[in-house]
Amino acid sequence: MKITVTMFTTIMTLLGTLLGICVKSVLDHVFDEKSREREISDKLTMDQFNRLTDNLARLIEKCRVQIQEEQYTVHGSYWKNLGKTDAELSEAQKNVEERSSEIVGLKEICTSASYFLPNNDEKVRIKLNEITNIVDDEITSYYGAHIRFSDDGKKFLDKLNLIRQETLILMRDSIQIH
Repeated sequence: MKITVTMFTTIMTLLGTLLGICVKSVLDHVFDEKSREREISDKLTMDQFNRLTDNLARLIEKCRVQIQEEQYTVHGSYWKNLGKTDAELSEAQKNVEERSSEIVGLKEICTSASYFLPNNDEKVRIKLNEITNIVDDEITSYYGAHIRFSDDGKKFLDKLNLIRQETLILMRDSIQIH
């Protein structure tokens, strides 16, 4: 049997078409898989971003309350002279201790969620440390020198708000760059 040019051209065309279909299928599969992986990664990042945003708000609120209520645990005799009962002071102490534990937990949640940010994750963790340093160190020193929360103490609340705003900007920039 003799193969003519027409038959040869037809066979080559069919083989080329089959090969093209196979290559296209393989490439489509590879790109679809990469696309699915990217979608999963983006969804995970957004879930963690939302988790960080929600828990950051809760962390700031707990810190604000902690700053204002901790005054009742430091100078108990002063507050007793102003009419606070032992039960009220004991309740305030219990609340401060519980809230302190909650603050640590919220900071850890925020810290773990920050690792999923595409950029600025280290800067966000530094801001989280600044937030807890206010409650752990600065406010303790403040109440060592002051008996009660006053206008002078509002600088801590302002500082918390500023750090929150800076953190949100870092988070926003992290997502926008990505």
